[in-house]
Amino acid sequence: METQQSEGRRDGHSAGLGSALAYLRKWFVPGGVFLVVLGPDGVGKSTTIRYLQIELEKLFGVCRTERWRPGLIRKVAPDTGHRIPHAKIPRGPIGSVVSVLGLALDFNVGYVLAAHPAMARSEVVIFDRYFHDLLIDPRRYRYAGPMLLPRLLSRWIPPRRAIFVVLDAEEELVLNRKQELPLDELRRQRLAYKAFAERMPQSMLIRTDRPVVDVVSEIVDNVITIRKARSATDNRKWQHKDASVAS
Repeated sequence: METQQSEGRRDGHSAGLGSALAYLRKWFVPGGVFLVVLGPDGVGKSTTIRYLQIELEKLFGVCRTERWRPGLIRKVAPDTGHRIPHAKIPRGPIGSVVSVLGLALDFNVGYVLAAHPAMARSEVVIFDRYFHDLLIDPRRYRYAGPMLLPRLLSRWIPPRRAIFVVLDAEEELVLNRKQELPLDELRRQRLAYKAFAERMPQSMLIRTDRPVVDVVSEIVDNVITIRKARSATDNRKWQHKDASVAS
């Protein structure tokens, strides 16, 4: 009788440890996906994100979208469709430094309190632009300080395993959709976005000069491939930990 009770206590203890380990696994290795969509104005980000959200909801159940930054510290101004960010006067050097430090804080706090819990629930989070966009188009965010600061801060902006979707199209097509940038600036941004996609791990460069259905299909296929590779790596790591707990 005592032996049975002892074995029951051991089984219950192991089950409790297993449940705790499963919870920690979901928190430290979230099953969700964090997507960042980048590209110059007029490349088709809004349309792509709208269709992408529909497709990813079929796979993950919940897919939430955000624009530019989390906005937990300071609200993000609504996009009325008539905003011209590049027409605004840049801040001074000191104001730029203070602003980018506040942005870094907003991105970190927003991720911890909102995005990470959603990913732990295996949801999808899509951002239309992100902190890294400031490295390519500082004028859009009225930044006129030293670029070294946002470059350093970008290394500490979570999450580490964000998937970057960089959209690209020919200048003529982009300007037909939205004539906000001069041609030389548009060309510079295209080259900068391409370079960003090449150097960032788990990023993709997607052409949007084709039907949006094809664009979204390619993105979803890439996301599934990346997620499978991650899951395989994570499972190998946690199988070892599970075996240690079981023993």
